[in-house]
Order: sequence, then C-alpha cells, then structure tokens
Amino acid sequence: MQKANWEFEKEINRYIFKDSYRGFNPYAGVEIIIEKDSNKVVWIYDYVGYILDKCPIDANQVYDFLKEARAKHLVECNDDLFKDFTYEKELLKYKSIFET
Repeated sequence: MQKANWEFEKEINRYIFKDSYRGFNPYAGVEIIIEKDSNKVVWIYDYVGYILDKCPIDANQVYDFLKEARAKHLVECNDDLFKDFTYEKELLKYKSIFET
C-alpha cells in the first residue's frame, strides 16, 4: 500500500497558503491561510476523502493523480488561489471551482 502524504506551501503577498493531506484511503487534509506578519489564521478548511471499493481505477493511480493535479493547480494559479482550474489525464479529471 502506498502512502498518500502530500504537502504544499506558497507565499502570496502577505499570506502563506498551506495544503496537506495524510493517509491512504481514507485520507484527511487541511488547507490553511495565515497572515505572514501576525501569524494569524485567516482561513482554514479540513477535508476527508476516500476511493470507493468498486472504483475501476487503482487507488494508487487516483492518489498520484490527485497530488499531481493539486500541485499543478497551486503552481499555475498565478497567485490567485480562487482561480478556477481544470486538469485531465486519461480517465481522471480534477476541477476546482470557486463561487461567492
């Protein structure tokens, strides 16, 4: 079994954005935005994910894709964390949409 542990950190203007998840099917993650100067948390989001037993794609493939897509999104966001993003590879599709 593969570990799904993953971490990402990006500084944008006066903020630090961090995203990480731990575990493997299920996994738990957290995203956090912190003000650099005050170290004050301004936003936090916890999440849990898992792959269904009946999934036709191997769980390792799904988690590898998730890490790849999430990193690509965060690197290519051009310092706009709220920018919509879509990434596809073979049968898998990652889509992040922000609405207010």
